[in-house]
Amino acid sequence: MILNPRAIPEAIESLNTLDIEKVWFRAFDEPSVCEAMNKFVADTDYDYYWIIADDVIVNNRPLEVLRPLIQEGKVVSGYCRWFEGSEYVNLLHKPISCVYACDDPNYQFLKRLNEVNPERYSWIQKVPEVKPDDDSVNDFMFYDMDSTKSRYFYDEVQSMGQEPIKTYFSGWSFTGASRDVWLKYPFMCSLMDSQSDIKFSVRYINDDGGEIFSHKEAYFHHMKKNTNILVDEWKVGVEPPTVYRGAGFVDRSKIKNQDIIFVDGDFSPKDRDYDILSEESYATDVEVKL
Repeated sequence: MILNPRAIPEAIESLNTLDIEKVWFRAFDEPSVCEAMNKFVADTDYDYYWIIADDVIVNNRPLEVLRPLIQEGKVVSGYCRWFEGSEYVNLLHKPISCVYACDDPNYQFLKRLNEVNPERYSWIQKVPEVKPDDDSVNDFMFYDMDSTKSRYFYDEVQSMGQEPIKTYFSGWSFTGASRDVWLKYPFMCSLMDSQSDIKFSVRYINDDGGEIFSHKEAYFHHMKKNTNILVDEWKVGVEPPTVYRGAGFVDRSKIKNQDIIFVDGDFSPKDRDYDILSEESYATDVEVKL
């Protein structure tokens, strides 16, 4: 399952070389792609499902080293640098920290931002001033993956042996699991309508004691520049959200009708929000700083 909000030529060419069946979720925003992926898993019957972002240069090595682990019943993940040149990778050696939104030091500031830009920060209005005393509290959490406290260094991982590497986060980086796992932990976003990878990692690991494993040879190249997501060839809001099988294409017109699983028939184009894009609201492995 390839998250495909952009049409990056070199990334699509690279992903097409993978020795695995492919389904592309093209031009979806993150809440909508979660719904589409949940439906795809529910409507199909594969033993395992993998998910990866579209701003990558890959080869088959991550699949080769992770397949034996997934076949043992493990949830697995490849890894990459947070962005080009980063010394850190998106594997964590400590659990993601969670705090109720109202208890976060930035909460009042975000409420003021909502007064200035309600379209951008309206999600903060969802937070109850009184902390819920039931499981619904998990819907109103902020998450922290402080790089100096929890992230592995790239060189550190590369120096490890051939044993599986336990990680407390999987950033949709060749994340693989059985169908049963994805049905039990359906894709969903955080309070911010993003961070679906963080949300899965917290629910699976922090809440239920699950484990995710990587391997030092499951590395691939992440095309993100510094802390901004790539916005070239951005398709969200530009063309109708589409789910299709087979080879990926830069040009949507080349997708064969028989390969299309879903097209949003109610779609109408809208302007791209470059302000949101620059702040990483869609990124699948975002470095969160509130």
